[in-house]
Amino acid sequence: MNIDQRLARLERQNRLYRNLFILAGLAVVVLLTFGATRPIPDVVRAKRFEAVNNQGKATAVMAAFRQHGDGVFRAYNRAGVEVFYAGSSSTGDGRVEVKAKSGKIIVELSGRK
Repeated sequence: MNIDQRLARLERQNRLYRNLFILAGLAVVVLLTFGATRPIPDVVRAKRFEAVNNQGKATAVMAAFRQHGDGVFRAYNRAGVEVFYAGSSSTGDGRVEVKAKSGKIIVELSGRK
């Protein structure tokens, strides 16, 4: 292969790489445009939402009870012990519990009929 052939080959490769770079840039712009224009939903529905820490442990949970479908919010400490509860009691009244790091109830509020 002589110098002219090598130079022609390099020029072809340069054009190919330039065109691929432009195509990749256009693809990124298109993807960002579609991602930015996606509408925000009015309602998000699920039976359970969890906030997790870096280790993947749930630190806050909002869910519906399986037994009777009432809503509940629970918060957990780093050890995974439930330290806060807000939801309904077994009778359907409102209930709030604040617990020590051991899980023992310190403050309990409950509605009565």
